[in-house]
Amino acid sequence: MRTFKLWLTVFLSVFSLSEPLFAIPQQPVITQANSNHITADKAVAEAEKLSQQGTAVSKRQAIEKYLEALQALKIPPTQASASEVRLQSATIMRSIGKLYQILGDSEQALTYYNQALPIFTELGEVLLQAKTLHELGMLYNVFGERQKVLDNLEAAQRLYQQVGDVAGIGRTFSNMGWIHYFFLGAKKKGMELYEQSLKVYQKAGDRIGESNTLVQIAWGYYDDGNGDNQKAIYYYKQAIEVAKRAGYKAGEARASIHISQVYESLGEKQLALDALMKAQKLYHELGNRSELARVYRHFGEVYGSFDESKKATEFYKKSVLAYRELGEKIDEGNILWDLGVLYNRIGERQKALDTLNQSLLIKKATRDRFGEADALYQMARVESERNNLAEALIKMEASIKITEDLRTSVYSQQLRTSFFSIRRDRYDFYIDLLMRLHKVNTSAGYDAKALHASERSRARSLIELLAEAKADLRNSANTELLQQESMISKQIDQLEKRQVELLNSQYTPEQATVLETELFQLHQQREEIKAKIKATSPNYAAITQPQPLTLSEIQSTILDDNTLLLEYSLGEERSYLWAVTKTSINTYELPKQADIEKAVQSFQQEELVPIRRRPTQGISAVDTLSQILLKPVAKQLGNKRLVIVADGRLQTIPFSALVISGKSQHQNSSVALMMHHEIVNLPSASTLAVLRNQIKGRQLAPKTIAVLADPVFGKNDGRFKNNTANSSNGTIPNLENVPITEVELKDSLRNAGIKLTRLLGTRTEAEAIMALVPNRERTQFFDFQASKTSATNPDLAQYRIVHFATHGILNTVRPELSGVVMSLVDEQGIPQNGFLRLRDIFNLHLPAELVVLSACQTGQGQEVKGEGIIGLTRGFMYAGAARVLVSLWKVDDQATAELMKRFYRGMLQDKLAPAAALRQAQVEMSLLPRWSSPYYWAAFVLQGEWQ
Repeated sequence: MRTFKLWLTVFLSVFSLSEPLFAIPQQPVITQANSNHITADKAVAEAEKLSQQGTAVSKRQAIEKYLEALQALKIPPTQASASEVRLQSATIMRSIGKLYQILGDSEQALTYYNQALPIFTELGEVLLQAKTLHELGMLYNVFGERQKVLDNLEAAQRLYQQVGDVAGIGRTFSNMGWIHYFFLGAKKKGMELYEQSLKVYQKAGDRIGESNTLVQIAWGYYDDGNGDNQKAIYYYKQAIEVAKRAGYKAGEARASIHISQVYESLGEKQLALDALMKAQKLYHELGNRSELARVYRHFGEVYGSFDESKKATEFYKKSVLAYRELGEKIDEGNILWDLGVLYNRIGERQKALDTLNQSLLIKKATRDRFGEADALYQMARVESERNNLAEALIKMEASIKITEDLRTSVYSQQLRTSFFSIRRDRYDFYIDLLMRLHKVNTSAGYDAKALHASERSRARSLIELLAEAKADLRNSANTELLQQESMISKQIDQLEKRQVELLNSQYTPEQATVLETELFQLHQQREEIKAKIKATSPNYAAITQPQPLTLSEIQSTILDDNTLLLEYSLGEERSYLWAVTKTSINTYELPKQADIEKAVQSFQQEELVPIRRRPTQGISAVDTLSQILLKPVAKQLGNKRLVIVADGRLQTIPFSALVISGKSQHQNSSVALMMHHEIVNLPSASTLAVLRNQIKGRQLAPKTIAVLADPVFGKNDGRFKNNTANSSNGTIPNLENVPITEVELKDSLRNAGIKLTRLLGTRTEAEAIMALVPNRERTQFFDFQASKTSATNPDLAQYRIVHFATHGILNTVRPELSGVVMSLVDEQGIPQNGFLRLRDIFNLHLPAELVVLSACQTGQGQEVKGEGIIGLTRGFMYAGAARVLVSLWKVDDQATAELMKRFYRGMLQDKLAPAAALRQAQVEMSLLPRWSSPYYWAAFVLQGEWQ
């Protein structure tokens, strides 16, 4: 966070306020040369001189002069000069807004920008309108209103495109990338936007913009010391070279500042200091006092990193004083935050509190809500170190409240998710604080409050998605927005067809780049419109925001007498387990996250393989992990159904394969947990409450099961020879045989390392399932009919169970491209779209009681901190499924067929509930020598409703 705040202030100085404060566009000379105009012109000239002096006093004096100019221009002009006078007035207002923004008086800045904008719009001054929208967007970032930032930047970009302002287009891409990357946690999206910005600048030959954007890309690779440092250095050096060639000293200095941070993270103290001294020299030559203050701050960071706290505090204080003199309150507040954190690190707690409180006061004064939450969080940490737990709790709850408010201001679900993920550390600390208080006073209910905090920190976007799934948002949405979305979707389809044609022909890199940029911009616009459709839909407005459950609500609405909730929370210093029944709650302290995840890794390497690799001596990995996760709560387990809410890497393991002691004939032996327990997985307990509300009162579908299995992946499949289902196994030896229309599928296959071989076991599996169901109760789609068209057919809503047996594709980088592969060609061998992606699944209407994804890794996805696994499960739940059966790893074809036969026999013949049927099938498989390894039977887990 320390280096992030440094980047924030440097970035603002480059991309937000880089123009001269006052720049009246060239217009015809005003003909009414009277004393009022002379007075106004004179005041403007004086204001410009004052603002260039750069001190807080001179900036406020400049504002007074601008106000004098505005007052003079209020005298009614002649009709001929009215437009010129209004334009001059609006331009002065914009300059006043900029000065207030620099001074940290954000409210006043907002007032003047909002006065100037409608005048520019009315007069048709498109470029000035775009620039003001751009500045408004960056101002809203100070308020923490990220959605308004993006809305204004996107509006500005459209206007820049209208007038062909390349620099403006590049800056909006850069700024949108910055917002996505740092404030919303959408790092991949941020890097994509940076790349778009770079292409725009390079195409236009804008070396200044190119250098600035290379700095941002480098920062993305560096990513606060956790990224690719060598790539970061490479891009920073590129930025320096480009700036040198352009004679852009400020850019050279800026890149030098940032490369110093990489050297610092690598432990190269002297290289870091040399880079800062170079930046200091350049800024001295430019006479830029604001940037010199920034350099002092970075010196403080470097010395602080190398435990030279005395030098670090001296430089931080020097920077604070410089910014105070310049009147740049936002920067002053950020450095005070840094200094407070440093004081806490070196044990000077009272100084830390005093300094952080100064930062907090500035954050409140400048309406920096994000900064306010962060200052409160750091103050809570200091109070915690002083063992003032009650005071720490007060500050932490204030910080959490602001964080929750800021999250709900973002109406894009995807951005809410990423926004929350980069703030999960606050909830982890809050939980730990509550549990420490519980140790002091076990009867005060802190354990229940901590459980509620755990629920607040999990799967929030998922429960909101499930809540809105019941509402028909589009039927009540604004017609104009729907038409815009339809029009843009058609444009995207046309461009994608052109892209496919281009990629199959002789083309130049420039042609490909132009098409890629157009597509990127259209996708941006469509996402913006989709978010607005949701935000403006009366049905969406009517949805009650689902709230995470409290302990009493979990006990009364979720649990029954035979069910035990085990909820895990992994923490940096220690982890926790809550064991909750309908009438009780017990809590247990567990080892820290790093230790637990190390045990998980050993368990996966030793147990979840075809042949177990158990050690000849000592405790096995399964015993070690089981002792950590289950031993503390062993006496409570009984024979209850276990509902597991996992955290971190615990989400990737099958609890069914963990072991418990003393339940066999030999008291010293251990048996698999599933031998005595049904096991159900949930992203959070609150998820089930919303899911139950979604399916409440729903009529059961009239028919039993629809099966989609054994699709055809290419023309070399033996089924083309005689069109029979039992022809030889066909394979696709390389990705070039995948139809070119499936560009995204190719990317996902490469990422997953999968070859599309025919899975004969899926045919056996499907036929065995069909044999259990009367003809009138079932439907099947095999071979060419196992297509995406069949998978998205609305008639599937007529079936209680929908079963997919094919290849699953996991894309952890871009989870929206995870999915299942259906037939990629038709009977004539013509390529067809056969990739059922996560985003396609979200658009299905599939109110099934059970969806089974009998494929590899269908329960995996991108792990997003604070949200859990972003994968296919949530897509099918959103589509209406009450429960989903998915796999955690690349499953064996034959073993999966055997497991599925037993699972369906349990449900359809023995009339067991899905959780009970899964347990029975796994027990049977584990007792057979051929399938005894958990690798063969433990991969599949049930998520969702168990009743």
